[in-house]
Parts: sequence; C-alpha cells; structure tokens
Amino acid sequence: MTSHYNIVFVDTPTTLIDCLEDISSPNGTHARDLAIDLEGVNLSRDGRIAIIQIVAKGSTTVWIVDVTTLGQHAFNHCSPNGQSLRGILEDANITKLFFDVRNDSDALYAHFGVEMQNVLDLQLLDVASRRSKNMNVLYVSGLARCIDIHLNGPAGWLETKEAGTRLFSPERGGSYEVFEQRPIDPVILRYSAQDVVLLFRLREVLESKIGRFRTNWMNRVVAASASRVAESMRPTYRPHGYHKAFAQGF
Repeated sequence: MTSHYNIVFVDTPTTLIDCLEDISSPNGTHARDLAIDLEGVNLSRDGRIAIIQIVAKGSTTVWIVDVTTLGQHAFNHCSPNGQSLRGILEDANITKLFFDVRNDSDALYAHFGVEMQNVLDLQLLDVASRRSKNMNVLYVSGLARCIDIHLNGPAGWLETKEAGTRLFSPERGGSYEVFEQRPIDPVILRYSAQDVVLLFRLREVLESKIGRFRTNWMNRVVAASASRVAESMRPTYRPHGYHKAFAQGF
C-alpha cells in the first residue's frame, strides 16, 4: 500500500526542516495541498498527541512527525525560509485534507494552541456525495468503510490495518501507548502512513460522485469543515460519545 512512498520519521530539527521544505513551495510563500492525520493516546484535549502524519500532493514522502519527542518544537521550529508546521496548519491559503478533523483539531488546539484553517473534512465530503443524490444521510461513515466502498480496499491495505490495530487496540490486546514507544514499531509506521496517502485519491472519487450543483456542495463542505474546527476549540466540546455518529446538517 505504501510501497510507492518513502516513510520518514521526523524526530530531530534537521529532519523537521527536511519535512517543511518538502511540504512547502520553494520560496516558502505557500505549501501544496496536504493530507494529514494524527495518532496518540486518547487523542483529544484529555489525552496526548504522539505523531502527525503528513504528505503533500505530488510528493512521494510521508512524514511522520514525532510530537512525543519534539513537543512544541514540532510546531514552532522554522526552516531557513521561515516556514513552521504551526504556520502551515494555520495558513488559510493551504488546503488540509483530514478525515473527521474534530478530535485532531481538539488536541492540536488544547495542547499546542494550533488554530487550523482551511480544512477539508472528507468525512463530510462523503456525506455530501450521498446527500447530493437526495439520500437521507443520518450518520457519518468511518474511514475504513469509505476506503472499502470508494477505493475498493486497495491491495495490502486491510492486512496493514489489521497488523497495526492488533498493536494499539485494547480490545485486541494492544495499547495506544504503542504510538509513544521509541523506537517506534515499523508496523505502526506503515499503519500510520497508509491511510494518509489515500486521502487525495478519496477526495477525487468523492468529488466525482457529487451530482448536480458540485460547486455549491463543495462550498457547503468547506463551511461545515470550518464549523467542526471551531466547535472543537470550544470549552463545551465533547470529544467522545455517540453524538459524534450523527451527520450534521449543512
């Protein structure tokens, strides 16, 4: 699944600069569209971020940023052209693809003060692709279901997912602390990288399935994504619960 990508673990200032230079434009004025995911322990304001997975559109490298080791430096350390991960995440001119951004945004804001802008939440794009065909969509789908339905579960994807899940899922005898163990398990690296590399393709497929009024639907998805980010930063946000299964109106 990730055989066409280099997976680079970012745990030093030097590799962090390499990451920033890859995901940024040559002159540092903007970055390419990014696909991003996070892993951690009880990932939310109540837990910890362990790693951030990032791949830029057109790049062949997946960067796994070690937040456990780097802490605030992961977000504040600047490349020679002045670019930082915080600046990229907060840049309104850079599109960031997430799948269900809510707890990722919650954790980033609560622990590091990151206020993300210009997020496109593909979970909401999936809802839009169905509602555009006049379907009554009450619940959101998970990433695994979307990949299985829309991308036909690419070869090796399920095997990598199962191998990783066995290591971190308490129900399978694992522990989420595996994301914080160093050196990081190669199985966890592959698990963490594989979903993020599929987000660009998932976006293309979902957009192609939107019926009439595509521009209108995309504008609604962008607005609903921003609403999710704003909600996640409020004191009243609840990161866990059945309420998160319902598809919001937009």
